[in-house]
Amino acid sequence: MSAPASSLRRMNGAIALREVAPALFFSCVGALVAVGIVSWHRLAPLRRGSGPPSGPSPVRDRCSRTSRATLLPGVAGIAAAAWGGSGLGLGYAQILLAGGGLLVAASGLMARVVSVEVAPAGLAIRYSRRRPFELSWRDLRMVRPPRWPLGGWRLTGHEGGRTLMPSDLLGHEWVLVTVVDRAGLRFGEGAWTRECPQPPVSRPA
Repeated sequence: MSAPASSLRRMNGAIALREVAPALFFSCVGALVAVGIVSWHRLAPLRRGSGPPSGPSPVRDRCSRTSRATLLPGVAGIAAAAWGGSGLGLGYAQILLAGGGLLVAASGLMARVVSVEVAPAGLAIRYSRRRPFELSWRDLRMVRPPRWPLGGWRLTGHEGGRTLMPSDLLGHEWVLVTVVDRAGLRFGEGAWTRECPQPPVSRPA
C-alpha cells in the first residue's frame, strides 16, 4: 500500500471517529440523565422523609449485582477521549477533552460499583478494581439524599463514607430503604440520621 493511500485511510478513519465518538458520548450522557430522573422519582418518598415502613425489614439479606448502567460513565469517558484525540490537528481544547476523558474512563471503570450486599451485620459495597467498603449498621450515622437528579446518596459512618449514584441503584432502590430501616435512622434537616441520646438535664437542688 502506497504512503498516500495509507494516509488517506487514516484520515478517513479519523473523520469517522470524529462523527461516532461525539454521538456515543452524548448518548451516554443522555442515558445517565434518564437514569437519574428515574431514580429521582422512585426514591422521592425516601428523599422527602417518608418511610421506611414499620414492622419487619423490607427485604431479606441478599447481594445484588448492579445494572449495566454503571458502565455508562466509563464509556462516556472513552468516547470523550476518542473525540478529543481524533482531530487532524491537536489543539488545547482537544487535548483537554482527551485527557479529561481518559481520567473519567479510568475512574469510571476502576471504581465501578459491581454489587451491593445487605447482610445481618451491615452493608458491603464492592467495586470492580477497588477495595470493598463495609459499614456495620451500628457504625452507619447518616444517609444524605441528593439535591438534584444526577446526585448520589451519601452513606456516612465513623470512619468514612461512600456515595451511591443513580446508576448504582437502578433496579435496586430497595437497598436504601433497607439501610435506613436496619440502621434505625430518622429523618430530620434533609437527611436520615441516627438519633443521639439527649444528655440528662440537671435540676437545681
